[in-house]
Amino acid sequence: MQLINKSTKAHYQKYSELAKVLHISYKNYPNMLGYSKEELIEKFKEDKNLNNIPLQKWDTQALFIPNIKYNGFTLSLAEKVCLLKHLAIYDIIGAVPELRENYFEE
Repeated sequence: MQLINKSTKAHYQKYSELAKVLHISYKNYPNMLGYSKEELIEKFKEDKNLNNIPLQKWDTQALFIPNIKYNGFTLSLAEKVCLLKHLAIYDIIGAVPELRENYFEE
């Protein structure tokens, strides 16, 4: 069964680009945040934003992402967490993006 994730084009492009700039991929990462791929899929089915994983786990993992400037600003902890969630959803879980211009578009 193919999993779909709704996202805005801008959000998807930003975090895809950041992953490339930072050379980060979790496609072959067996246990992100201590969860197996199967467990992450179940978490994703429960909550498409993976907010059912404690924020402390995301924050701790985000500390390993280098501080770089993106569009003139240093990445915030929140942006690093978004990047990790992006990687979990698309690299590990393998969800397919359903892109829209804005979040409220149907």
